[in-house]
Amino acid sequence: MTFVLEALDFLIVGCGLMGGWFARHLSGMGHSLELYDVNRRAAEAVASEVGGRALRDLSESSDGRGVIVAVPISSAREVLRELGSRPDGWRFVVEITALKGPVAAEVRRLRRKGMTVVMLHPLFGPRTRDVGGAKVVHVEPGDEERERKVIEELLPGAEVIRMGLREHDAAVRYSVALTHFIGLAAASLLARSRTRKLPTNSMTVLMRLVEIALSEPESFYRDELMRSTSSVNVMRSFLREGERLLGLLGREPFYRNLRRLREVQDFPTRH
Repeated sequence: MTFVLEALDFLIVGCGLMGGWFARHLSGMGHSLELYDVNRRAAEAVASEVGGRALRDLSESSDGRGVIVAVPISSAREVLRELGSRPDGWRFVVEITALKGPVAAEVRRLRRKGMTVVMLHPLFGPRTRDVGGAKVVHVEPGDEERERKVIEELLPGAEVIRMGLREHDAAVRYSVALTHFIGLAAASLLARSRTRKLPTNSMTVLMRLVEIALSEPESFYRDELMRSTSSVNVMRSFLREGERLLGLLGREPFYRNLRRLREVQDFPTRH
């Protein structure tokens, strides 16, 4: 099967921040859309903005569509399972959960049915205007050639990073869960201190992290990424490391540690 996305019909499941972004992005590329969300008002709002059709139920969707699954991790397995009840109804399915471990078994089951399912993690946010150069992670492909073609057509010009599932999920707990935790902790401390902030370079970067953390919906902090034992362990490790460095501050081991950290460089491998 070849995938040509010109004038293709899409079903978007989940009309939150990223579902809305994909709706605007795909509509702007000339694709027609059907939109579904358990909160029908969210689907109707996005449909009104982009000209798509809001569905009352997933069963109402037309066959032959590409599907974008943009729901919380806790809901993704159920959605993929329901989509799998019509394996011949979809051209392909792209799911964009931040953690892939919780959905991997369902994705593999759908692939065994002959479906093309892409585990994709966009590393950009809903404010992104141009996908050219934006980064996405392609996780543990089943049919790499087909899936890569879908990504290239769906997000033309994006930089694709290829990762295994375990490597990806471990990285996400540091790159997303930890950074959001740091942003929230900084926001809480700054609010309690009520001290005027100076526009230093470091404070500008910190406030950007605070802004990102506070912009997430409450559902983000209720979902598995932020609440799983593995993610919480990473946050606790950060706090312990902070206490360790604080105890070394002003002593030679602190500066040896600083020099060692300056030498560390870790760049992800490209697709």
